[in-house]
Amino acid sequence: MTPIVNMAKNHYIQASFEWCEATGKIAFASDEGEEVRAEDFNRLALAQFSCVWWRDVVQRIDHEELDGAEAILRTRRDAERSLLRRSICYGELFAQAMEQARRQAALQFLKTTQELADAVTNSAPSSPQPAIPATVPSTSADDAATQASGRNDT
Repeated sequence: MTPIVNMAKNHYIQASFEWCEATGKIAFASDEGEEVRAEDFNRLALAQFSCVWWRDVVQRIDHEELDGAEAILRTRRDAERSLLRRSICYGELFAQAMEQARRQAALQFLKTTQELADAVTNSAPSSPQPAIPATVPSTSADDAATQASGRNDT
């Protein structure tokens, strides 16, 4: 195994461990009749989604027989796309919290693998460029109504 494959598998094992630990904490609290806090559920969701990103890398290595660097670069592209393509969730608070955890996990994966991606692609910019645009055009119903009426309160 190459050092990159070892690193990817170690991250996957660590993410799996964190997910199991977060699940166990909630299960234990529930069994003991203790309060399960929102932070506990957030930790669980973030750990789950982080584990999914690293599982994707390992599956690409083991099943698609990609080398470690290529598997990480492809998964990075998927993480970037997920950040750019997912719309803002305007629904139940639980759905919003899960979307936020998905975004946090994708950003965490991108941050963890950034240095490796720069080294592999040999295209590290002189000044860091954000993976996602700094501002995302708003498409909310209120903005559309404001634009349609020609009114601008800003």
